[in-house]
Amino acid sequence: MEPKGTALGIVALVVAIGIVLWYPGRNPLNENGIQRALFTNSEFNFTLNYRQEPDGYVIVPRPITGGALYAITMYQYADYQALRAKKYGQEGPPGISLAIYPNPKDQFPWEWVKVNTISNYALGNKRIAPGSVDGKLAASYTWSGLYESESVAIAHRKRIYLLSVGSLSSGDQIRADFKDIVSRLELE
Repeated sequence: MEPKGTALGIVALVVAIGIVLWYPGRNPLNENGIQRALFTNSEFNFTLNYRQEPDGYVIVPRPITGGALYAITMYQYADYQALRAKKYGQEGPPGISLAIYPNPKDQFPWEWVKVNTISNYALGNKRIAPGSVDGKLAASYTWSGLYESESVAIAHRKRIYLLSVGSLSSGDQIRADFKDIVSRLELE
């Protein structure tokens, strides 16, 4: 083969590989027609992998309260639009929240939730399920407020990553989405 033919062959091979790798059906963030998105925060060393389409989520920064270092809430797109149009009262729609708190004593997550009222642990049945998320120690528990809620506290780098979801019913889709988001959470 001539040098010109070899170069064309290499270009064709590179283009073919590029098409295979970038074809939407093979996009690692497109799973069976569900478009996912990644949200990475390098300051607090985490990545969220969440459903974007269909009927996915929008990430909204939250005011920093209760000693939090960082806070966001994820709303389903339709709820976010209604919230922006002020169709909800003061409480707002159900959402998935992530708040990061200092843990200077490096407490186990099940210890931290018991002594920090911001965890809402006292509003629940006082049962904790120890476990792990991304290889880090975690504690799951339920509690009641405006919504029936579930939280997972994760200890990592002298911080507590507190993920919570509230909904009217434990069978609501947002609860399954919460479990999916927690299972895909990456902490560096």
